[in-house]
Amino acid sequence: MIRYFRCVGAALLLQTLIVSCADIGSDADDTELSSTSQALNAGALEHMAIYGLDGTSTTYHTKRFANGSWSRLNSDMVNLSVRPLQVEGTMLGDDTLWIQSNRGLFWNRRFKANNGEWEHKNGWQPVPNTTSGNIAYWAVGLAEVLNASGLPEAHVCAITSSSAPGAVSRIFEHHVRFATGQWSARNFVILPGQGSFYTDVDCAGRGQELHAVWINKAGTDPTPRMFHAQRVGNNWSTPTPIPNNTVAIPTAIAIAMVLNEPHVLMLGHNQILYHTRLRAGTWSPWKMPVGSEVLRWSEVTAAEVHNSLHVIVALADGTAGAHHAIRTENVFTGEETWTSFNAISPHTGGAPGRVLRVAMAGSAP
Repeated sequence: MIRYFRCVGAALLLQTLIVSCADIGSDADDTELSSTSQALNAGALEHMAIYGLDGTSTTYHTKRFANGSWSRLNSDMVNLSVRPLQVEGTMLGDDTLWIQSNRGLFWNRRFKANNGEWEHKNGWQPVPNTTSGNIAYWAVGLAEVLNASGLPEAHVCAITSSSAPGAVSRIFEHHVRFATGQWSARNFVILPGQGSFYTDVDCAGRGQELHAVWINKAGTDPTPRMFHAQRVGNNWSTPTPIPNNTVAIPTAIAIAMVLNEPHVLMLGHNQILYHTRLRAGTWSPWKMPVGSEVLRWSEVTAAEVHNSLHVIVALADGTAGAHHAIRTENVFTGEETWTSFNAISPHTGGAPGRVLRVAMAGSAP
């Protein structure tokens, strides 16, 4: 997505969120707004989310507990000196790895243990080979993938270009943070039938598979289209188009693996949210999630939690609104059910500004 700020997160037992503005507290304030609190930290499934707010480079987070309540917003780490173009995160074992992008990629890890403290409390660390020269990272996806030994590694899919004035060519780049903690070199992903006009990307892992989705203008086709490909080992599959049965021109895309199937969320130029999934080699028709069609959205992120699809979206009306919904499916009949798209901000003590980007990552059971 061409975004000023996007976010994600995950961790094995709750839900967390990050925003940017005035300081709202330390991680010691990781308490629920409801009466139940510490008991939930022991047994609930955590997924994390992050928000970014305009006009600042500070990030904030909140957690969603098993009973559906959210912790207060916290700012508990040193941030980049400039506003990120995007932020992403993923599970990495029991912990959460985060990426911020601007002129380079920068990472940090939030531990499940030790009250969720950050590995690098003094700031984000540069991903090797990404901060030299005039490189702009416009969009980024992040996913956990197991290596051949079954150890978790973090895979980054990014859309980059020269940050020089007038630069228009945007390319697909791939990085790996190995189980050893070392980073791979920059790898340029050259895929058949794909031009150099990528505008958004996201990725999700399933075992040793990396699933990536993106928006691109392929060849001489002027219309942005959506594509999907898998990476197993060091090999990428041939990209396949995701059919678009809507009138919307895609502007943002997100993916999550739910019950081993890719689920994709798309925002169109009309700011309407759509959902599809890949089953037995066929994409279902895009549909508007029930309850989402009454509002307009500027950002979307998705994750699997307890075999369900969790979605967070940001309102496009300039308010501090971020909303959360859950999709479940009857495994026998295939009937889907969406919860209401419930506002997050009122449950976190209020957001100190307008939500620009949201993101989330969850852990499978």
